[in-house]
Amino acid sequence: MSRNNSRTFYIDSTQITIMTVIFGLIYCNIAAVYTNSSSMLADIISSSLAAAVLSVPPVLLANKTDNSVYNTAADRSKVLGTAFSAIYLIYYLSASVYLIRVFAEFVSSRYLHGTSPLVCAVLSGIVCTYISWTGTEAVCRMSTVIAFLFALTSILFLFFAADDIVTTGLSASEIGLDNISKNGIFPYISAAIICLCSACKGSGKMTKKGVYFGISALLIISSAIVILISLVLGDYLYLSDYPSVDAVIYASRELSFRPDGLYFSFGTVILLAAAGFICSCCGGTLKCIIPNVKSEGLYTGAAVTIIASVEILFNINVCEYIFKQQLLIIALISVFPLIALLMSSSGKGKGKT
Repeated sequence: MSRNNSRTFYIDSTQITIMTVIFGLIYCNIAAVYTNSSSMLADIISSSLAAAVLSVPPVLLANKTDNSVYNTAADRSKVLGTAFSAIYLIYYLSASVYLIRVFAEFVSSRYLHGTSPLVCAVLSGIVCTYISWTGTEAVCRMSTVIAFLFALTSILFLFFAADDIVTTGLSASEIGLDNISKNGIFPYISAAIICLCSACKGSGKMTKKGVYFGISALLIISSAIVILISLVLGDYLYLSDYPSVDAVIYASRELSFRPDGLYFSFGTVILLAAAGFICSCCGGTLKCIIPNVKSEGLYTGAAVTIIASVEILFNINVCEYIFKQQLLIIALISVFPLIALLMSSSGKGKGKT
């Protein structure tokens, strides 16, 4: 009998695709440092290909069991399941804290001037805690709204920036595969796939379809965003801390109003949805470690808020370091799911400690 006492999450292929794309949008619009557009495109391509290969074990596992990676391992070995859960929990906490901190610093520097990032982090953490408490499925139901907002903002941006796009250029000859950077998009794509190790259970072919559609969509959309921002800003690209925001402002410079408020609202929705999604997955790992815990989403949300506040207050970056560790990412995406898959297939040693 499975040790999983938490709710079984079902995420359809469309929701998987949209939630995967969200992490790419966060990177391109808020977290990326635009130094060289061609190298960024190379990083996006190589990272997407790597993520597609690494995603094979969790996709196969979702086709065989209705349990998460750590619960599948716990069915065979309590010690191994607890160890897996603890490592996933540390990663999920770190990822949520990092996203909250990035967003708090972004809001403080670009929109709420004079407001401390600490205040922004606490307010964002409260919202993240509520989202986490409602559960992973509730977050994924936002996918339709997120898709609509993305389509609307994209159409507006293309309309405003049309003249700038046709008057500048980007050399395609410099675009090619390059080494994956830990400061590139790879950690963000990986975060979406790692969440599926907790949240996507027993979806089978729908999981496979959603994961690979999501990676493909992320590749196309993220590349398009980098290219468009480069075309609009030109040489100003490297002088901006947040090129996506400045690209919107520059493209709409002749209008009597600033439409970047709409993009800020969209950015707020996608980042809090992603942070809440990860935080809710974190609650699932806590449930595996402490089966009798109640309202686990509230505990993990509160922990994220407190840790983010401490990191900002003392200017430390431990969670960012954990979030971007490539060996840890590979273990969480591929190695742990592969071990759980082999244990599930063998059916031996069930209940061992």
